Amino acid sequence: MKRPRLCHSASRSIFIRTGGYRFVLPYADEWAKNVKARWVGRRLDDVLAAELPFIEAPSLAKAFDIGRIRVDDAPADRAHVLALNQRVTMQFHRHEPEVCDHDVAVLHEDDTLLAVNKPPSVPVHPSGRYKRNTVIGILEADRPDLFEPASGAGKGARIIHRLDRLVSGVLLMGRGAAAAAELSAMIRAGHMRKEYVARVAGRFPEGETVVTEPIGCASRGIYQCGGEGAKEAHTIFRREAVLEVGGGGVESQQGNEAVESLVRCIPITGRTHQLRLHLAHLGHPITDDIKYGGRCEALEAALEEQQCEQNGCGAGEEEEKEEEGQQQQQQQQQQQKQQQLQPEEKSKASAAAPAAGPARSKGHLDTAKLVVPDPVWPDSSRDAHCRECEQGFRDIGSVTPEDLLVSQIRLHALRYSCYAGQLVGGDCSAAGELLWSVEAPRPEWAKLPEGGKRG
Repeated sequence: MKRPRLCHSASRSIFIRTGGYRFVLPYADEWAKNVKARWVGRRLDDVLAAELPFIEAPSLAKAFDIGRIRVDDAPADRAHVLALNQRVTMQFHRHEPEVCDHDVAVLHEDDTLLAVNKPPSVPVHPSGRYKRNTVIGILEADRPDLFEPASGAGKGARIIHRLDRLVSGVLLMGRGAAAAAELSAMIRAGHMRKEYVARVAGRFPEGETVVTEPIGCASRGIYQCGGEGAKEAHTIFRREAVLEVGGGGVESQQGNEAVESLVRCIPITGRTHQLRLHLAHLGHPITDDIKYGGRCEALEAALEEQQCEQNGCGAGEEEEKEEEGQQQQQQQQQQQKQQQLQPEEKSKASAAAPAAGPARSKGHLDTAKLVVPDPVWPDSSRDAHCRECEQGFRDIGSVTPEDLLVSQIRLHALRYSCYAGQLVGGDCSAAGELLWSVEAPRPEWAKLPEGGKRG
């Protein structure tokens, strides 16, 4: 068996890359913040529970008990009331979620601009439970020369925009604070043309489709078209191709065939989840964007199977029983044939017959466990006071394909182009000279069909 690669970064984190996943060994970390105005007068434990939702209540309580939570460098009580000018620190053992194992490819690199191809499932920068399993963390491990001090004074790569964790494609960074500020200013001033490609449900309309529905926040992490406080949003869509996908399409049916479409998306504004919401508003959600109307058939099958196991019944039970009955009937027929064979013929038939495997329900995924040789979780990555360590590390061998089913959506930042002048409504004809353009390769799901239905 191929041994997993161990990747050591400059910050001493270790990536484990195996079975299509990238893991980070658990490690000691510290969260440190000056008291914010909205924290003043509140209990320390309430603030930490709100600011660090990924740390469970028992782990937070234990951290208080062993003195790992401090205010102004002194052990703090959970009922401590916060005041301005205080500094709160918490030491804890960080267990990061795994991500899909893709390299962060550099698309363009010069003295002012760095462009990379962001993989799906990987967040851009530290957020929540993610810190090293991010685009920045991976680049720091693979290309430390891009960051200070190795890059030279004032030339360290700095993020100037972001992509959702589920989205892939072009991600821009400035080489140093001055370059990052200049590029950010050009984006705000409308000098940048952004082009995405999405795979959506149904037959998208031909020609150009413009959506100007305002976008607002519905709840934490969920956005909507319209509603109180919604802000102006403007997107241009153009259909690239219609894809015939047999019975596996989403929502829209054309005769007996399900179809999906590849759509070029040009956002004029940059609201959170803008493209996802505007496509859903048109009735053509991104095919696997389950948050905004898409479907993930493999996930649905896995959930049905889980429900069936929990309840002893569930959707698809009759089909499973029918399949089992057919298999039993086939086995009985095979046994009858075997009994009629001469001894030498029996041995030949047995040698030729494939080994029987477990019955699989319709839509079942291959959940074969990954086997990782030692050392995977060395003692050095354990913490005697960590509740997650006490419960046992998540066994890499137990990770199945279902774990990352919703870790990406079919939305890809295809091209970013910068012009000397300002674009008007996405039109670059009067924007003057093209200063530069960076394009990321299309993923497999976004490739245009050869001789297929285009436009």
